[in-house]
Amino acid sequence: QDDYNRSSYGLLKDIRFNYTFELAYLPHPDVSLFANYTRERYKSLQRSRQRTPPTATAPVNDSTNNDWESNLRDIVDTWGAGVDATVMPKMIVNAFYSLSAAKNSIYTRAMGSSAISGFLVTTAQNYPDTSNRWHQGAVSVKFPLTDRLSPKFEYRYEKYSRIDFQLERLSQYINLDPSTATSIFLGVGSDIPGYDAHILAVSLEYRF
Repeated sequence: QDDYNRSSYGLLKDIRFNYTFELAYLPHPDVSLFANYTRERYKSLQRSRQRTPPTATAPVNDSTNNDWESNLRDIVDTWGAGVDATVMPKMIVNAFYSLSAAKNSIYTRAMGSSAISGFLVTTAQNYPDTSNRWHQGAVSVKFPLTDRLSPKFEYRYEKYSRIDFQLERLSQYINLDPSTATSIFLGVGSDIPGYDAHILAVSLEYRF
């Protein structure tokens, strides 16, 4: 837990909680089953102020009535399960599956009163939630040829998806200012796109 209590603005608080549980069971000397769960929670508080600079006809509007704050909440749940087994003296099988699901929420509110003259924070609102999911599954087979040398074959599957209002509608090139046509984004809408991946791997393990 970090408290930035010497400042009235910016990041004021940052709290992180992590809980992990794991269970292993051996129904047979050659078979091991395991399962695990992790919960991650992140909370932070930010505060700022909306201002307008002075003009030739109006003074600066810099008032505590125009302060606003954002509460950020992140939750990540991860589940996993697998098995390690020696199915024969020269064949070891490992398999596991895991799912990680994350959700982000941002709650924003104005701290002042709209009844006071000069109130500026009229658009403070909660942001849409964002989320993502990551699936992993793998099966490997290892063949110990000697006490030190073991070839290994592995298949792994991964799937990732997300929902993010900030990036869903962005394409590779977007003109934000029609008068200048100079504002562009180079692939920002696909920096971490959803994907399905199939991975095959062959390795040779040697123990010294």
